[in-house]
Amino acid sequence: MVDAHICAALGFEARQRLARLLDWGVQVQKGNVISVTNWTSEHNRSMPALLSNLAMVARLLSVAPSELHARLARNALEDPVAEVRLRNLTYLVAPETRTPPELVARTVLGLFGDVHLPVRRLAAEHAGVHGHAVLRAMAADSTIELAARMKAALGLARPPLPDIEGLRALLTESQEPMLVYAALSGIDAAIDAGAGAALFEAVLRCAESEHEAVRAAAARALGVVAQPRGELVLMRLLSDASSDVQEASAHALGAFGSVAAVEPLLPLAQSLVRQRVRQAARGAIGRIQSRLGGAEAGQLSLSDPYDLAGAVDVADTSANIRVGALSLAEEQAAGRARARGHQVEAGQTDEDEAGASNREERARARRARQGDE
Repeated sequence: MVDAHICAALGFEARQRLARLLDWGVQVQKGNVISVTNWTSEHNRSMPALLSNLAMVARLLSVAPSELHARLARNALEDPVAEVRLRNLTYLVAPETRTPPELVARTVLGLFGDVHLPVRRLAAEHAGVHGHAVLRAMAADSTIELAARMKAALGLARPPLPDIEGLRALLTESQEPMLVYAALSGIDAAIDAGAGAALFEAVLRCAESEHEAVRAAAARALGVVAQPRGELVLMRLLSDASSDVQEASAHALGAFGSVAAVEPLLPLAQSLVRQRVRQAARGAIGRIQSRLGGAEAGQLSLSDPYDLAGAVDVADTSANIRVGALSLAEEQAAGRARARGHQVEAGQTDEDEAGASNREERARARRARQGDE
């Protein structure tokens, strides 16, 4: 709040008067305005003007709590410096400033025509449905920088009133993949506002995009929408050529996937090539396990990470094994134990045979010595 008060205090008029005082040799030290000068007869005429300016600056720099919101709004609307307008608007709409909603509404509506794109976009984002047309126009304007258009696309998903039609149009009609990516990246907020079902079909189409960044963003969005049809698409995307798409799909399946997702996750969980993908797949299997709660047939559990990290047990090894149950970790561990046992037995047999042969040779040597004697 201290910064908001400073921003409100340093309006255009206050800055102008401070600049004039600085030209007269006035200094600002530790929050105090100080004037040190050698008095001459010239000061008899200039001192009244200096004192008048000092008094005006003191008044302008003093912002009472009851004046804060109005001063921020005036600066946002009237200051000739674009960055100053943006800073005041940012503080005005911040939740911690607690600006009355009606003052925010009046201020942002007055900034729809601002020449500074960040001011116009921020105003539109806080104008509810009234700002949707402004954001759509910014996102569609090919004459402005792509980064600014992407921010406008993100703004369409802003709660509590996301622009569902605007988002759907971007996802299905835009020829600019980065705009689609931005819209998908902001969908979390829109879905939280209840728009998941309305955007589901558009997100499914994005999962077929030729651009891997769009497919990866679509996979993340499907994890938030959490629809059964989305699980099938995510399972297919696990075999995508892009590791980013595979990783995003694994994370999404971990968020809501069923036991059916385990089989396509297993190859990635056991892969030795892409560590991030492997970790995402193993984490997804672990989250699916936690949702099952260890109570279902075909349940999952991760093996000892120091033995077979990321292996999967589909069955409770402490209970009677049911038909179709599978215990990969235990089976592989048992296989290794059997192999070690065979090695020991083979070694022991060799030793026994060698010992018998040596005993026979020693016996023949004794008999030969006795015959010589």
